[in-house]
Amino acid sequence: MNGEKAESTILVEDMPVGSGIRLLDGTNVAHEFPVHIHDSYILGLVTRGERHIYAAGADYLIRNGEGFIISPGVPHSCVPASENGHDYRVISLETDLMKAASIDVFGREKVPYFSIVKLSENALINQLINMMKSVDNRTVNRDDVLSVLSLLIRRYADTEDPAAISESRIHLAGQARDYINAHLMRTISLDELAAENNVSPYYLERVFREVVGVPPHVYQLQTRIKKAIDTLLKTGSIIDASYFFGFSDQSHFSRIFKKNVGVSPGRFIKANKKRMP
Repeated sequence: MNGEKAESTILVEDMPVGSGIRLLDGTNVAHEFPVHIHDSYILGLVTRGERHIYAAGADYLIRNGEGFIISPGVPHSCVPASENGHDYRVISLETDLMKAASIDVFGREKVPYFSIVKLSENALINQLINMMKSVDNRTVNRDDVLSVLSLLIRRYADTEDPAAISESRIHLAGQARDYINAHLMRTISLDELAAENNVSPYYLERVFREVVGVPPHVYQLQTRIKKAIDTLLKTGSIIDASYFFGFSDQSHFSRIFKKNVGVSPGRFIKANKKRMP
């Protein structure tokens, strides 16, 4: 390759509707991902190289062959350990799957929380590898997935829930999120969001960050990017993705997309073209 770095690719594979599973493959990823959150559980493996995951004030070095788990709403950032990049596989799991798996562990449905990010137990890693292969082959079985998740919860989930947040704060943050989601085509200022909820901007930002994990403007941007990814996968149109989600122009959208996803929209479309309708 004459000393040139291999290009990064991000592949996305959705399982059948209702499965609650999305698989992402990252290859030659040398991108630094800024602080962000997910609405789903992120269960992953590093398959080449190493990556740092920064979460809750800790630095987790995930080596080749090791895994990681990130709970919904946990702010974190990811950085490759080398300029040569790394490869990883990630399964995004909806909360309902984890709740179903928790019954076997806790005797009731529960939304498990993982304060430890790094996974290194061999038995779990091997099961995770096999589960990802079944996802590849589209032979994934819900019962097999729940079995892997039950083992994950039993070995790594916290026995106690994180500190409770008051219902009033959860309600306020929920209203603010709903307002942002309903107006993704335009930028919502903190002042507008606070006025809509009859609270001060300072109080709203503090509560939103406490409940959601990131401030309102970061949540709005990341939600736009997630929606844009879905649009690109469905239509392959950069124009549609940038217009419908409030980006001022295509070049602006491309810069923001690459910063948050790791590849340009054009390269993302090219890598996922075979998987598009």
